[in-house]
Amino acid sequence: CVSAVQIVQLEGECKELLFLMDFEKSIEPQDVPITAVALDSDGAPSLSLSFSALEEAKAQSPYSAPLRYLYEPAPAFQKSGAFKIMATRFGLNKLHPNTHLYTGDKLEEAFPGRIFEVQAICSVQKKELKDILPAMKANLSVRNFSLSPDELRKKLGIKDGGKTTLFACDTLESGNILIQCVKT
Repeated sequence: CVSAVQIVQLEGECKELLFLMDFEKSIEPQDVPITAVALDSDGAPSLSLSFSALEEAKAQSPYSAPLRYLYEPAPAFQKSGAFKIMATRFGLNKLHPNTHLYTGDKLEEAFPGRIFEVQAICSVQKKELKDILPAMKANLSVRNFSLSPDELRKKLGIKDGGKTTLFACDTLESGNILIQCVKT
């Protein structure tokens, strides 16, 4: 009976998951339109992405090591399950099938989420990190990684804050890495 799904985000938080029910007609589950939408502070849609489960299943996502830009989908877009569609629609590569971070050499300003410029990449070793981040101060984000942010912060001796964001993630090519970025 579900004829549409909408995932609604307001002020950076996923607020609602809405199901439109139609008891008169039947839509195959893989054909149900799914729409993720981000609303601005006035309640007007600022970003949206629509797709079906069948489109997501058929999409082919290329993979690569981090390139010049790193893209992190906004919460509603992560919750939508549009993992391969995000890559294909915006011409980006994924880092790993289960690391829902994207990368590319071109700045895609229409991307629904945060965009970072990659500054450096290193292994998950304190000595190597200190070479690229001497102050050992950064905002830490963990994606598809074996340690929690608190565990990793303690292991590496990272202080929270500053303009640098450090992504700890798994990649298809290099395994677990740290990506030092600044927001564009």
